[in-house]
Amino acid sequence: MIDTNISCGYTVKYVNITIIYIHIRRPYIIVVQLLRDCNGNPVNMIDPWGLEAYYIFYNDINDPYNGCLKDRVEKEYNALIKSGVSKDDIYIMMITTEKQFLEEWAKMSNGDNPILGVALYLHSSPRGIIINADTGQSIVTQMYVDDTGDTSHKMISDLAQKRILEINLYGCNTAHLDYYDRNVAYELMYYQPQVNRVVGWDGSMRWGFFDGKPKLASSQDYFNSWRDAADPGSKRKPQGRIVYERQWVTYGDNWYYWEITVRKHGTNPNTAWIINPAIYR
Repeated sequence: MIDTNISCGYTVKYVNITIIYIHIRRPYIIVVQLLRDCNGNPVNMIDPWGLEAYYIFYNDINDPYNGCLKDRVEKEYNALIKSGVSKDDIYIMMITTEKQFLEEWAKMSNGDNPILGVALYLHSSPRGIIINADTGQSIVTQMYVDDTGDTSHKMISDLAQKRILEINLYGCNTAHLDYYDRNVAYELMYYQPQVNRVVGWDGSMRWGFFDGKPKLASSQDYFNSWRDAADPGSKRKPQGRIVYERQWVTYGDNWYYWEITVRKHGTNPNTAWIINPAIYR
């Protein structure tokens, strides 16, 4: 079981890719199919990306601060319908076990067009996605295995590779910046090389009582416990939503590389800092 009790102030970092050849250390479920043939309405809608689907996964667990995650899923579903998405393009799946999560993930489209998005309404920590804490069902990171020696769980690296434009993680500390190259958001980027963007949280999150929007929670004890474990004495504050994004760049005639950039959600991409560039032939 994953522990449940345990800006960042960063400056922009620039890396001279031309001299770096790094071997990287290691290369969710509401399911919603968001776009397909412009929702059957090509006259009034356009689909410039040719995107195929949007998927959402969740668990049906009541939270004292956020209520039932299923309620949040229903709100997103209604918002999608209101925005013009056909109900036939929305697939919602409740997840109860690690095995089921891997199976449902694998069922997502393998078509030529990328999936528009995947949203995970699942509790979490920097070290994994918590499907059910009571039954010990979690999808874990390599950091979890390194820290605990427990190899009994399914891992993020076990997920089938998919082409996804964006993954949204609605769980606490999935992008905790004290573990920026080991957390859930990072591993989804690394082990899913065709994922363009992952949006997670540096800090504990909740939904607004009046507007229903995700935001930082008033209590950050959970965030602080992870921060203090990584950097004792640190006083840095949680930064909220964090974007991990993949950038593909041509390098010479026969080489290209991708780099994972990290920035605070809503900030200019030019403020992002680069981690783990990888060069390919």
